[in-house]
Amino acid sequence: MGLLLGGHTMLTLKVGQKFWLGSAVILVGLLVLSSELLFQQWQRWRNLELSRLDLADFHSAMLAFNAVSAERGPANNRLTAAGRQTESQLQLDQSRRETNLAFDQLEVGLREQSYRFGLAEQFQYARHNLTVARARVDEVATINPGQRQPMTIQSAIDAMFGVINVLRPPINELQTAILQRNPHLTQAILTARVMTELRDYYGRLGSALIVPLNSGSAIDQQRQWTLFHLKGRISQLTEQVDVLIKPYQGGSQRYGINREQLRNGLQTALAMVDKLMTEGLLAGRYSMTAREFTDTYVPNLNMLERYRDRVMLLSQRDVVAATEVALGHLVTSAVLSVVVTVILLLVLWRLNSAVLLPLLRARNELLALASGELKEPPAIPRSYRGEIRQLYVALDILRQELKIRAREEEERAAFNVMLKVQAETDPLTGLFNRRTLEIAGRRLADYTMDDRVGLILLDIDCFKRVNDDHGHLAGDEVLKEVARRLRQRVPASMTLARYGGEEFAILCDDAGKDTLLKLADVLRLVIASVPIDLLKDVSLTVTASAGVAMKRADLRTWHDLFAEADRALYQAKAKGRNCVVIAELEQTV
Repeated sequence: MGLLLGGHTMLTLKVGQKFWLGSAVILVGLLVLSSELLFQQWQRWRNLELSRLDLADFHSAMLAFNAVSAERGPANNRLTAAGRQTESQLQLDQSRRETNLAFDQLEVGLREQSYRFGLAEQFQYARHNLTVARARVDEVATINPGQRQPMTIQSAIDAMFGVINVLRPPINELQTAILQRNPHLTQAILTARVMTELRDYYGRLGSALIVPLNSGSAIDQQRQWTLFHLKGRISQLTEQVDVLIKPYQGGSQRYGINREQLRNGLQTALAMVDKLMTEGLLAGRYSMTAREFTDTYVPNLNMLERYRDRVMLLSQRDVVAATEVALGHLVTSAVLSVVVTVILLLVLWRLNSAVLLPLLRARNELLALASGELKEPPAIPRSYRGEIRQLYVALDILRQELKIRAREEEERAAFNVMLKVQAETDPLTGLFNRRTLEIAGRRLADYTMDDRVGLILLDIDCFKRVNDDHGHLAGDEVLKEVARRLRQRVPASMTLARYGGEEFAILCDDAGKDTLLKLADVLRLVIASVPIDLLKDVSLTVTASAGVAMKRADLRTWHDLFAEADRALYQAKAKGRNCVVIAELEQTV
């Protein structure tokens, strides 16, 4: 019979091992396939999400770059305006607010991408240069218009140009990083960049005429060379724009880019510059002022900004749409993986219930009870009948009996904890009581010679008068409020106790004399600094005296240390109260 039972057990174990081994192989294979599919979907979604963030960051960088370039127009008007010129100053202030907003948005985007911390620092440096350039513009604008020298005005204009030069390196670095990771964004990135550069060079071209227009002087040879150089660069960038915007024009109305309209606006701006250059080369008699030139010239460049923003925004929409599709595929794949896994698990569970013997479950429950696990098991299956059901009923009776015993043990332990708290704690203040303090004090003072062990005894001055004048309930309120203030200030590493009556004690095992003396004085000030609200809308200011003692060779026991602190407290009382005295030195605070 024993051999038969032993053989049956071995057979059961082997069947169970084979079942779980086969189930594990199936599950692992399913998980591997699902994980590979999900990883591919997640990788595509993640790449598209990063592309969206890259486009947003680059667009913000272009807006900041363009804002600085566009700010030169109102700055030029302010530099050439007569007197305070409130209108030109308001235009400049509005332009500066827009530039600041563009930089704020850029910095937020770069902070969200932690790997671009170095770029964020470079853009912050460019913003610092912008602040310096603005200060130079404001400084020149304060000069009397008749006393503004052309070189002075040119220095302010050059300062604004310098900001653009500082902005270019981080933008180039950002552009290179984005294109390396997102080659499919090349068309949108390059189109936006070239349009922004073209807008900046048109701005530089216009700014180069501001000084001669303002002073009414002829264009010197150096400025002529600068103007011809800028026009050459503009010609190159215009050719690049013509090529880059081809995918965004023609039959598609989505981007709405009209190549001829853009070209006409830019040619109008160039014609104005050519006319003024001709006038400046002849006699310096110009047909318009610097303000009139700026107000007429700048609107012709706005179309570049609108088309650039449209390209960037619609490209971002395309990426967002692709991201949403990828996310949908990812979610669908995840749901399908979960559904298939759940179905497989249900099948395995059904096979498990049909293959493994009920006695194995009973054995597991019995082992769980022996280990103290008393949670309710699943209901007994209806297929379990006769003696098997009786076995589970017996297990349930045993479980309930063990639960009763465990509950009794928990109640006993809770009662012991409550007794321990009552034995260690002062019921009025919630602090440790005298018994707890003395146990801790004997452990420290009687068995160690560490001179960093110290004791503070603190006594409320004239407390009897509080009880006599206001009643014992008011006295209890004072004690509770003092205890609350002490608890807020005494470090958790120290033992704070109510020693008795109106006397409190602070025991420390690792503090120097200066630390304890300072703590005692802080506690004294905390008690006396704010009146205590009593019953019936009455406030009372109380003070306290403190004695401090440190462990030393002649203080061998807790009793000696306490007596020394008590003596110092007595001296504090004798010296007029509301002070701190440290034993041995008799130093009063």
